[in-house]
Amino acid sequence: MGYSGVDINFSWSLWILLFLCIAAVAFSFWSYKETIPPASAIKKNLLASIRSLSIILVLIILFEPILDLTFQKEERPVIAVLVDQSESMGMVDKIADRQAAVRSVIRSETLQKLSDRYDIEYFTFSDDLKSASVIEIDTLFFNGSATDISSSLESLKKKMLGRNFAAAILITDGQYNLGVNPATYAAAYGYPVYTIGIGDPVESKDVSITHVAHNDIVYLNNKIPVDVSLTAFGYKGKSLSVQLLSENKVIQTKYVTIPDDGLALKAAFDFQAVKTGLQKFTIKVAAQQDELTVNNNSKSFFIRVLKSKVNVCLVSGSPGAEHSFLYKSLTENNDIQVKALVEKKDGSFIDIIEPNSDAMTAGYDGYIFNDYPTANSNHVQFQAYANSILQDSKPFMLFNGTQLDITRVQQLKEVLPVELKPDMTLDESLVYPMLTVTGKNSVVMKVSDNPADAVQQWMDLPPMWINKIDVTAREGSEVLARLDMARAGNALKSRKDFPLIVSKRTNKTKSIVVVPYGFWKSYFIMSGLGRNNIAYQSFIANAVRWLTTQDDTRSVIISTSKNIYRNGEKIIFSGQAYDEHYSPVNDASLKVQIKMPNRTYDVAMELTGNGRYEGSINGLETGDYDFEGEAIRQDVSLGRDRGKFAVESFSVELLHTNMNKKLLNSIASESGGQFFTPADFHAIMNIPPFHPLITEQRKQIELWNTVILLFMLTGLLTTEWFIRKKADML
Repeated sequence: MGYSGVDINFSWSLWILLFLCIAAVAFSFWSYKETIPPASAIKKNLLASIRSLSIILVLIILFEPILDLTFQKEERPVIAVLVDQSESMGMVDKIADRQAAVRSVIRSETLQKLSDRYDIEYFTFSDDLKSASVIEIDTLFFNGSATDISSSLESLKKKMLGRNFAAAILITDGQYNLGVNPATYAAAYGYPVYTIGIGDPVESKDVSITHVAHNDIVYLNNKIPVDVSLTAFGYKGKSLSVQLLSENKVIQTKYVTIPDDGLALKAAFDFQAVKTGLQKFTIKVAAQQDELTVNNNSKSFFIRVLKSKVNVCLVSGSPGAEHSFLYKSLTENNDIQVKALVEKKDGSFIDIIEPNSDAMTAGYDGYIFNDYPTANSNHVQFQAYANSILQDSKPFMLFNGTQLDITRVQQLKEVLPVELKPDMTLDESLVYPMLTVTGKNSVVMKVSDNPADAVQQWMDLPPMWINKIDVTAREGSEVLARLDMARAGNALKSRKDFPLIVSKRTNKTKSIVVVPYGFWKSYFIMSGLGRNNIAYQSFIANAVRWLTTQDDTRSVIISTSKNIYRNGEKIIFSGQAYDEHYSPVNDASLKVQIKMPNRTYDVAMELTGNGRYEGSINGLETGDYDFEGEAIRQDVSLGRDRGKFAVESFSVELLHTNMNKKLLNSIASESGGQFFTPADFHAIMNIPPFHPLITEQRKQIELWNTVILLFMLTGLLTTEWFIRKKADML
């Protein structure tokens, strides 16, 4: 690094400094022209020189000189090497061992030569991106449960902000199962992506279960439909045996014939549950000769079987499209029985049942209030509902609307999850709901078995509306969705937070408040666009199930993040502890024990706040597990909870096992890169070179503000004093 410019600047004029320095020298020598007692000429000249230097140093400090240096800095280009560590990359196909192929690329002479020209940085990815070293990659376990290429590239770009990022080298089989299409994303990436395809581009002989569609909650003696989707390669014309099992017993067997490679196959089951509770079922396809893997031949799932149908009462403050949508969504669910009431302007109800408080509250498992109560609502009728909720602990769900009377809703203040206030400064505004962390893990907001897909479905929904209202989540409530500030209008952007869907659970009841309205319009917009519009219907059905299920009103609740885990995946437990008043307990000791026939595992739960605890365990093998936990506070048990989960070998990584050469070619060409295989990767040395980033930088040194000047000034003054003292000079 050489300096291209050197300059010294002063706070005042340099000419004034020079003049004062000359004056200082003249003054110093004049002051020592005559001394008492008389001194030799040498001593007088020495003392005058010392004083001159002292005054000059003081002047330099006062004029604040700054040394200004200009130099050029050269930053070498950075090439990032991303290694896919998902499970499919650990397979052995007809071409080679994929792990060995990856390591041969990492150890290759080509990468060594590239490191002479550029800075090479290594990363691994599956569902997220992590920094790594060559040594770590050399001993890497290829066990990632999913592959998200687009998000990994996006994370890489964020990590490289402010650096001379030149290109990415992507080592993968190209089979992604999370995130957006990487080829589409690569077109706007802004940096070339060079792809190295690992594996056989031809699909190996294999049969896999791609999806199992089922209801999470059903009712006893109802028919339970289960639809199974399969794909097969290399077994054209063969008949497959597909079994539905429960407790290792075959319930039903179906046979499907493979018409051709890669075509979707369907097997439909229809059976009745014979007992209540959480039950595990397994779909199993018979193993075929020469299959690449049998780990994708079975898939398990859990279904909670309840005793009877849910009986709810839907009360709307006025007739309209919103009422029709809610009624339709509820009645299309065979597990929900609905009584619908629509209020007239005079406060009475449309001729469905007699407006008598006993008839309107008897036999219901919960209430759904849509834009109700209004200013015209009959006080006695609404009081009957309020008494049923507050005294009989009936759950309820409140949908906001343009006619909702916030003052009357305060009768339910004790169990409301939010505080509602009028806000006349806010006109009717468009809002986009965005799931919170709590919402992403809530059964209420679950609209898909795939968590990432569920989040995306909520993001893709058209906007809804809110009116002149201010909303604040109450203590102890859970915000499931809040306003997406990035897509909010100017009137709402000034607010720090605006909860849109909030739930609350007390020892008395459970409640949900939905602030935005216009579900029907949003639903039909999606329908008109030909897109998936089941999110709201799923949300409403999930909300009713959660409200009317009494299992989670216990003082201690312990659950796993999901019912089915992949072999080797981390098992995550979450716990909640409450006292007799259903207030969160933060000083309890909560422990979970996983029970097996021959051994047990203990899981320590740590407090995360507001009565919530979390814990995890790694490395459980394939099998079914029961767990039981207890919360203890001051040597007193708050309660126990138990549950079950399963670990299986099935993985989405095994749904497609070939190398996706077409996708990798597209990623490379769309981004300006190039596709290689491990055999021809050496050709990357022929691409146009990347250039270093040369920047001109400045460095300023405050010469006056240094310790050296202070020491010099102190030394000169001390020396002058010492000489004068020795000579007894006045």
